[in-house]
Amino acid sequence: MKAVLVSAPSITLKKTDAATGFLLADQPVQLAAPAPAYADGTPFTVKDAKSGTWLLDPAAAKATYSFGALLYRLNADGTVQVFDGTAWQSDAGFDAFAPAAKPAEFAFDPKANTWSATFVMATAVTAPKSLTDAASGRPRYGFVSVFLTPKTAPTMSLRSARGAPFPITSSSASRRVAPGPVKGLDPSQDPKGADGFAVFVKDGAGFIAAELLLSSDTGQTETIVLRYAQAGIERASVAISNDGTLRLHSVTAVHIDAPVLQLNGELQAGTIRYVSAGDGTEHTL
Repeated sequence: MKAVLVSAPSITLKKTDAATGFLLADQPVQLAAPAPAYADGTPFTVKDAKSGTWLLDPAAAKATYSFGALLYRLNADGTVQVFDGTAWQSDAGFDAFAPAAKPAEFAFDPKANTWSATFVMATAVTAPKSLTDAASGRPRYGFVSVFLTPKTAPTMSLRSARGAPFPITSSSASRRVAPGPVKGLDPSQDPKGADGFAVFVKDGAGFIAAELLLSSDTGQTETIVLRYAQAGIERASVAISNDGTLRLHSVTAVHIDAPVLQLNGELQAGTIRYVSAGDGTEHTL
């Protein structure tokens, strides 16, 4: 089969963040790529004179191929990585023939002579570490086209130049209340791979005002946490550690309003003050 030239796909951002214009990471991206061409300029597809529709070149169809798109990431340090369908790999050492490499396959539109695909960003991008920082503009994301032939056990691989990179943000970044699954302490777009659930409530300035975390990740010191904060600074919290320890914290005071307080076990305290039930005087132990 003659050498083929492929172009980088273009993208359509159907839903962006109203405040920043960034792509919402939990939304799918529509990709479109022009039909590949042979090195001598001969089109990969041919137009049928009777129907006016475009057909695949018989030689190309006989050879069989895989034509799709891969997501790449431009990191803050300038390095580039490619998502192979399972994990992020260094672009310099990326192997398109690796079994894990699974491009989003393009489908051919015979009327428009174009190729299109849908890429679900949530399969590769998780918040918040993967979101674009507004100050540095990194990381940014883009796509490359990949052509492999034959489709089974390919021996030839071609890549396009990198398409224009774009910034992303999360739909939860602009919401005052953001419930959802978490992996460790980070919000996750993969419910099956998540190990907990959290609810974050922000104040008007965007700081976390309250949060509830329920986690099964034994690597976390505290797996159940209820926290209250002001201007991003913790003021009070209740936490249960994975060994069963209960921690009650407050920067002001803790009040227990009950007719009877029963304690089974040892009481340890720095200072104990109490009011006598008989005469109402205050005593210090």
